[in-house]
Amino acid sequence: RRDTRQAAALKRPDPDQMAENVLLHGSALIFSTDYFTGKHYIFYPETFLYAEEDILYYICQRDKLIMRYLPELRIYHKEDASTDAFLNARQDKQLFMLEHQLKSFAVFRSLVLTDEQERDKGLML
Repeated sequence: RRDTRQAAALKRPDPDQMAENVLLHGSALIFSTDYFTGKHYIFYPETFLYAEEDILYYICQRDKLIMRYLPELRIYHKEDASTDAFLNARQDKQLFMLEHQLKSFAVFRSLVLTDEQERDKGLML
């Protein structure tokens, strides 16, 4: 069994170099129309704020889609603005983050296990 998170971590791009098929992380991702072929979502629907890029990387690798990091594109954003906007107490924010991280990584694990079962049954390439 392949550890996709570990493999993705090994492929983090040099921030000054264009790179393909690396784990992307950031406040903005740009998608081509090829990504949407046969999909009704951008990020895997059962996740919220956490593990989204990990699942995106996994799906793109699985479906043989190219992910490209372009250092000349710059996006400026305020870190944690989404959660800070509606969670004031530090404890509430930590609990929110932990709950959604656990749920998202459980969804990711389920996706990988389902794909492995389908692959074992010959339903996937």
